[in-house]
Order: sequence, then C-alpha cells, then structure tokens
Amino acid sequence: SCYKAISKTDNATLNYEQKGKKVVGELAFNFKGKENTKGTIIGEFKGDTLFVDYTFKLKGTQYKNPQAFLMEGNNLLQGAGELEVYVGRTYFKKSVTINFKNGVVFEPTDCK
Repeated sequence: SCYKAISKTDNATLNYEQKGKKVVGELAFNFKGKENTKGTIIGEFKGDTLFVDYTFKLKGTQYKNPQAFLMEGNNLLQGAGELEVYVGRTYFKKSVTINFKNGVVFEPTDCK
C-alpha cells in the first residue's frame, strides 16, 4: 500500500506491506526549510488504527518515535499525541488521547 500527503510546502510518503495485522514499510517527510527524514516503520493495525515505530536518522542521530494513523475511507490520518520516554524508548502517553483531527492526510497513490 502506498500513500502520499501534500501540504502547501511539505510532503510525505508512506509505503507498507501488510501480512495479517503486521505492517512493515517506509515513511518519509520532506519539509521546506528543514532537514528531511526517511526511515522504516514496523507495527500493526489495531482496529482501524495503524500504530508503528518510525526509525530514522536526523543529523547523524538515530531516533525511534511512535506514529499512529487512523484509516478513514481510503485515507490515513496522521495522529498527534503527547509523548513520554520510558527506559530510553518513546511512547504515546496512555492517559492522553491521540488527536487525528488536525493531522496530515495521506491519500492512496500508485506504488513506484
């Protein structure tokens, strides 16, 4: 499955393969005037929401951040939530709801 999100000056791509609930793929963000990121995603669908760990490098440092995408129709809506670090790993804070209303909208696109 391949998706693309485009805003005024930025864009992002999300490509993944799904086996059952498990998902493996790539995610890339291209921001105007900022350093771009590209990395791997590993996760799974829980109901209509895709939860993944996004592993990428930024300025030579490797990061692993959670990402959440809500399936709405054919689109995936990127969620935003409060993060916390526990034992050196970043998670969505369980006591705070992930907000999908103002996130980036990923629309299906042809896989290249």
